[in-house]
Amino acid sequence: MPASADIPDHWTPLSAEIETAVLRAWPALEEIDRNGWVLRFAEGYSKRSNCVLIGPQPDKDVRSTALSRPLEAAREKAILREAASMKCVGGADCRHEISVPELEERVRDCERLYAERGMRTIFKLHGGVPAALDGLLESRGYTVADRTLFMSRDLNMEGADRTSSASGTAESAAGFAKDGLSRSVAGPSPHCASSATQTSLRCRPLGCDPWLAHWCRCSGTDLAAHDVHRRILDRIEPPTGFLALAAAANGEDADPAACAMGVADGPLLGIFDVVVAANSRRRGLGTALMHGLLEFGGKHGAGLAYLQVVRHNRAARALYDSLGFAPAGSYWYRVSPDSRLHD
Repeated sequence: MPASADIPDHWTPLSAEIETAVLRAWPALEEIDRNGWVLRFAEGYSKRSNCVLIGPQPDKDVRSTALSRPLEAAREKAILREAASMKCVGGADCRHEISVPELEERVRDCERLYAERGMRTIFKLHGGVPAALDGLLESRGYTVADRTLFMSRDLNMEGADRTSSASGTAESAAGFAKDGLSRSVAGPSPHCASSATQTSLRCRPLGCDPWLAHWCRCSGTDLAAHDVHRRILDRIEPPTGFLALAAAANGEDADPAACAMGVADGPLLGIFDVVVAANSRRRGLGTALMHGLLEFGGKHGAGLAYLQVVRHNRAARALYDSLGFAPAGSYWYRVSPDSRLHD
């Protein structure tokens, strides 16, 4: 789907499954359950680890959605059976509505807990939350932030290797692990090569610490400011691949110019923290980086890859479109004006 397309706020079984996987792939430092609303805290680092989550539920008629759900048939049937057993809150005719007074009380409770920590209150919203909540938050001064898409891709889709080239060599992404040890190094690997440049590209398995240092350099941020980021990465339990991509000239590697991480959680591969250094863009590194991550996911048994991208990031969406990713749901945040209680 073109990056300019308007994606509706659908919430499907796949959206809900991805949302659940994100909680494991990007953990908070603390979580509090308030009657089904999960409050996440991570000292302010990233909205997804510092927000109120309201139980993901799918739209009732998931077969009618236009969003792509490239799962194998058996898994698709399992998801549909699960959806049929859930109470629907995804459409105007089937939401389990909470009264406005009850919503106001629960919002104030959330604000109190975040205010105690000196934090703004952030709600993560989607098509499955109570219909009145978005308007209620707006009336309390909350602003919209980061309208975001879930995008997904079948790892077994036809044409998955269409960007392959024999011009480069690499260590196999199959060996990436959280400790940075390569259990299965192989080469050459077409997934880490790019026809967009004559310089060969090398995908490196790294430990968390060196990877984060390269990630900060590529993103132009100070490593000293990423202590919480590091602690979040340490808490990830599923197999995690930290991938760095460097150009190799005259047989010697330069410093990595692109970094990303993948979390292989059963059948799902989550892709996070994708960054290409500003002076290395439009040279095929993003494509090579993504193929390294997809290979890592496939080697760890994943059948579906997902990622999250802000809607207005047209360059990133164009890259993901070209790799076969399609929209699988959407969400947005509502952010309070400050950390005080709002009456």
